[in-house]
Amino acid sequence: VLFSQNSEYYKGKGYQGYAFNKNFLVFMSIDNQKERYTPTKQDIKLCEEILRRDIDELISSLNLCTSISRKTLRKYTRQYVGFENKDGDIIIWVNMLYKKKKTKERLSNDIIDVLDGGEYYWSIYVNVTKKYLYKLEINGIS
Repeated sequence: VLFSQNSEYYKGKGYQGYAFNKNFLVFMSIDNQKERYTPTKQDIKLCEEILRRDIDELISSLNLCTSISRKTLRKYTRQYVGFENKDGDIIIWVNMLYKKKKTKERLSNDIIDVLDGGEYYWSIYVNVTKKYLYKLEINGIS
């Protein structure tokens, strides 16, 4: 496991990414937020299982015309930011970045914020406690 001050690197079957420490400053929050949370290896593994299991159904239910699917998930490097809500649920925001676009050093030290780029950059929230996805955001698509 590689470690920077800000994040820890995780790699599993079909995924790789950086989980950011709860003390890393992010300019975001979730509804009903209690505090920030540092995702564990087990949280990341569960997050990825939920993502693989439910992404196609979520995209279908939103009637999105996109190439993002369970089959394309491995093309993205992730950034994971954890939160705990007031109900005690662990929520992980997953920032999906097309692999060929960013350096490992930058991915491990900064949350990459892209204002456009379509399907090369997208994000989703995963409630790992209750095991569901929500708030899919594809950059450049309103």
